[in-house]
Amino acid sequence: MNVIKLAEMTGVSKSTIYRAINGDKIKDSTRQKIIDTINENDVGFKFSVFDYGSDIRVKLAALITDSSAGRRSFTAEHIKNRFSENGFTVIEISSETVENGSSEIEKLIGKDFKSFIFLGSGLDLKCSEFIHRAAETRPVILINSDMTGRNIFSIETNERETLARTICKLSDNYGHRNFLYCISDKSDYGKQLAYGFEDGIILSGLDRNSFCAADCCGGRLTPAESIFTALKNNPEVTAVITQDEATAAAAVKAASALGLKIPRDVTVVSFRNSGITTSEASDIACIDAKSETVSDMALTLTIAAINGKHISKHIDIPCSFLQKRTVGKAAPKYSKAI
Repeated sequence: MNVIKLAEMTGVSKSTIYRAINGDKIKDSTRQKIIDTINENDVGFKFSVFDYGSDIRVKLAALITDSSAGRRSFTAEHIKNRFSENGFTVIEISSETVENGSSEIEKLIGKDFKSFIFLGSGLDLKCSEFIHRAAETRPVILINSDMTGRNIFSIETNERETLARTICKLSDNYGHRNFLYCISDKSDYGKQLAYGFEDGIILSGLDRNSFCAADCCGGRLTPAESIFTALKNNPEVTAVITQDEATAAAAVKAASALGLKIPRDVTVVSFRNSGITTSEASDIACIDAKSETVSDMALTLTIAAINGKHISKHIDIPCSFLQKRTVGKAAPKYSKAI
């Protein structure tokens, strides 16, 4: 694919294509359209074939994401926006493309990417071969994965630990003894959150009968219907924990349909990680996954590493529990409302 073909496929001028790959200012929607077209048609599109003389300002970064972790798109968008603001053109690539043994590894290693950013738990194991190869010549940033080696840097957020502490706080300080956990992500990252939920139950001294789960991963029932059924079948539940804001809003809707008041009858806590800005989501207590901070740190590490500066190989970014109006003390007798 060349610039002429790319311009035809995206419906923009050749000069706009040149501005995009140079990192010049264009509309975010136009830049994304160009990137999406490249992703869909030629992941190996080689910007370096164009002769810019001595003024070469093209900076490519590859963002490797776990395609099964849909809720991670919020962090991915933050990363693409922050890098774009600083002159990078970001190409998003599915992790399956570079998993161990993939035929695409050699092709991508040879491209002119200034850095590779891996977003997702477990990618250090699934893509270890590619990570080590890529790190021979450029920085590799791992977000919520961990691996040691030259040019490999990791950013960790303690979402699992923060979720466990939140369960303990709801149990110890607010008297909640029965929880509903709403699953909306079955990726490796989603599994880590589920483990954090179970950690909290154990640390609170509760047994396994004190919690139940609602599958909100796009099955036959909508998330609101799944949560409605789970609450109706488990009237002892006084606290609902969800993996993202959309599911939390569905939990509020389901509770209301059962005649339950929040937080008088049911406490709702969400992860803040999908970028939803509706009024319902903004008022819901949440565990802040720090997507903006993670994005800023990924950019900082990339630029510092490219410039040969000495930087930390491992960065910890603590999450925080933001307590809002949807948290209240447990009401053991609320089940009469159903």
